[in-house]
Amino acid sequence: MYKTITDPQTVKSVHEQQLAEGLTATDITQAVAFAIDTPARMGVSDMVIRPIHQDI
Repeated sequence: MYKTITDPQTVKSVHEQQLAEGLTATDITQAVAFAIDTPARMGVSDMVIRPIHQDI
């Protein structure tokens, strides 16, 4: 998101926040692995993944 902001101070602030509180590739990988590893009797049809500090 920070790459679309034009104000340099806002870019820096948003980028720092994403680094501190944002999701990592490992977070997403673990969620995908969970969905794949569920028993055959269980289906994951939707999954919402977001940082816990993100405003709704």
